[in-house]
Amino acid sequence: MSRFVPHNTNRVPMSATAADDKTALLQRLRAAGLRPTVARIAVLQALEACAPERLDAEGVFHSLLKRGTSTSLGTVYRALKDFVERDLVSQEWWSNSLVGGGKALYGLRQEGTKAGDIRIVCKQCGCSVDVQDSALREELRLLAESRGLTLTELPMTAVALCARCART
Repeated sequence: MSRFVPHNTNRVPMSATAADDKTALLQRLRAAGLRPTVARIAVLQALEACAPERLDAEGVFHSLLKRGTSTSLGTVYRALKDFVERDLVSQEWWSNSLVGGGKALYGLRQEGTKAGDIRIVCKQCGCSVDVQDSALREELRLLAESRGLTLTELPMTAVALCARCART
């Protein structure tokens, strides 16, 4: 007869703040029509822990492994896809001219913000600032239309060099 022994017997009781944070995550998942699985909760917590910075899927995966959450990279990608489709997470494409190609970066969308963020990102260190400017968004839409284009997707990333990196 085998006996179940939990693999982590050194659990620390959850603080009231951590319990409130977890409850808020559960509510966000349910409000988005998603079942709050262990993997989904862990992915949201990993993104929350690095906010306002963005992570790629592999970064989220490694963060989960460091925290002791066992999951697969495929599960992380599926969770991120579900979150993007339901506006819980923003996705932006980052292209690195040194390596070539591009990567999707993911960040937790703060409640009350809309899709269509514009970000300015330092090309060396990755520090960033979010721009919430409806007038700028409208100007981009009008500019695209004047050239016969329909602006279908934001977020948009503008690449810059921050003052700290410019000094080095």
